[in-house]
Amino acid sequence: MKTSYLIPVLALLAGAGVSRAAVSLTSSNTFSSITGQYTYNYSVVNSGSPEELIQVTFPVSASAALMGLTAPTGFNITYDTVGARVNFIWDNDEFTTQTFAPESTVSGFSFTSPVGPGLVDFIASDINQDFTGSTTAPVPEPSAGLLGLGALGLLLRRRQRSSQP
Repeated sequence: MKTSYLIPVLALLAGAGVSRAAVSLTSSNTFSSITGQYTYNYSVVNSGSPEELIQVTFPVSASAALMGLTAPTGFNITYDTVGARVNFIWDNDEFTTQTFAPESTVSGFSFTSPVGPGLVDFIASDINQDFTGSTTAPVPEPSAGLLGLGALGLLLRRRQRSSQP
């Protein structure tokens, strides 16, 4: 066998065991002007992992002050205030049939927070590997505030220049 054929064959065999799984964390949120709280609702979509997911984790602001954490039957939700993260965990209860099974969607994770939504990365883990993605979660966006202050400063500076003779 020629060595020029061997390299593509080895590359094909090496890639055969790599999982290109797709996991997504979808969310919706509503704001109550009465309570000043955002309510977040999440769904975990395991559309490609060949294994059941064990946990989905994402960071939150240290000031998120989450309340009213709820999870669907057969799952847990934890809020780590020290590590500033939320975990959706399959509880592995043999008496419940709910899991983050392949090709499934699990809805019903929710909580409230006074902090508005921002884009964050999440990690979903099965027994063999981790998957990453992005979603919206209660994370303040200080960079947006700084950007607004910078734009205001430029506007004021232009006004000062235009009012000078």
